[in-house]
Amino acid sequence: MARSTMAPKEGIRDWAAKRSFLRAVYDEANDKSLVINVVGTRVSRHEKMDVAEKCYDTFRRWNRSSPTSPSSLEFWKWIIKTHNLNVRAPTLWSCTIEEFISHFPPSDAEVNIAVGQLLEDPRADLDEETKDQLRKKYQTKLAGELDDAAVFREYTVGCSETVSFEGPQTGMQNGRIQHAQFYTVPEAAVAWAELVDSENYRMYLDCLLSLEELVLSQFWLDAIEDGRHSVAVILGGGGSPEKDWILAQSLLRAVNRLELILTDISIYMIGESAKVLQRRIARKKLASRIEPAYRVCDFLKLDEQFFRQENWGSVVWALLGGTIGNVPAEIDFFRSIKGPSKVGDLLVVGVDTIDDGESEDQMANRMSTQYRSKELDALLLTPLMGKTGWDPHSPEPLVNVTVSGSRNPHSDVPSSRTAVFSTPFGGPNDKDITLATSTRYVAGEFIAYARRFGWRHLGTAKSSEDSTYNQLLLQRIK
Repeated sequence: MARSTMAPKEGIRDWAAKRSFLRAVYDEANDKSLVINVVGTRVSRHEKMDVAEKCYDTFRRWNRSSPTSPSSLEFWKWIIKTHNLNVRAPTLWSCTIEEFISHFPPSDAEVNIAVGQLLEDPRADLDEETKDQLRKKYQTKLAGELDDAAVFREYTVGCSETVSFEGPQTGMQNGRIQHAQFYTVPEAAVAWAELVDSENYRMYLDCLLSLEELVLSQFWLDAIEDGRHSVAVILGGGGSPEKDWILAQSLLRAVNRLELILTDISIYMIGESAKVLQRRIARKKLASRIEPAYRVCDFLKLDEQFFRQENWGSVVWALLGGTIGNVPAEIDFFRSIKGPSKVGDLLVVGVDTIDDGESEDQMANRMSTQYRSKELDALLLTPLMGKTGWDPHSPEPLVNVTVSGSRNPHSDVPSSRTAVFSTPFGGPNDKDITLATSTRYVAGEFIAYARRFGWRHLGTAKSSEDSTYNQLLLQRIK
């Protein structure tokens, strides 16, 4: 009698550790990009968003209930096929993490290195006994693989003398914490990873897939075909190495050697991205073609903190993930980038937009609902730990979300709307602290605003027709 392939009623055993191991095997920093890597590459560009979303809808719950949907089973089918595993999916679900790893080819260098990354991952939820067992079994292989592959090469993080590492206490005193201050604490990197992988945070998938659409567009290919854009500068890019890699791979089609510069205000966020980028460059044997560099700087103070080398040709600047919507005033960014940028440079900027068909109430409801998650609360309140009476287990709302009306004091761009996040914990004179703002734009108004600062619009890319998230490609013309 054939063995049943029916999924057990219980969830996947040791799921936190197994998905951590798979992230390491596939060189992905988060679960959403892992799902896209495994499932999304098997379907057409137009189906990718739908398939990835359907699979991820159940992905995080696999610790409680085993995969049953077609897209979920497809995920495991491709895991087994890609690595030539001689085992059925239900066995992978029910076994321990040690047994799970043993099903992968023992001579596979990527697998051996992934064990090392698993042991270092706080999200893997491994107990000390399991860690010791894995170290004993793989320590000899790990040492050899790390030496041979040189995957974890040392890297240097540069820092301008004018960078100010202000903590959240300044913002607490003023009643508003600046966006950059969230990431200057060590806990921010894990809090960010948890937010990216939360079920409500659709924007990450939108950003990733719309960026893939951008680099395949004719207007992008036309813009880089002259081969002069040999430098890419990712602004505020720590924590999202998948996006950096998409841009780098595309630019390598037009240049022989690329200088990839990752900037962020947080050395912790840079560190998370650098680990992934260093591994990918080594594994893909691209060390002779990609020269990574890492710099701590504030993208709102580039004219002071970022030095443009004289021998650079044209530069591709990138501000992704809707980050432009988090700045206190858009004019600050465009004044900042004017210093190191030159005519002919390109700027990729991700913006979330207002749906033309939405009413004021519908838009306000969508924006406020989108940001209701415990993961976002954790990220926003991380800087307040130990500094207020905040209790993470309090039944009271931790973060309040309000949406601006038609007269928006939080943005310079006409017709924009802004979600304002605040908390009652620790504010001056018992007033709420503004934690962050997130602005949505009318695309045409943002494009017109950018042109005022000498940037013309070359094209727009979306992850799907109904998506409100846009990747805009701009070029400096004056």
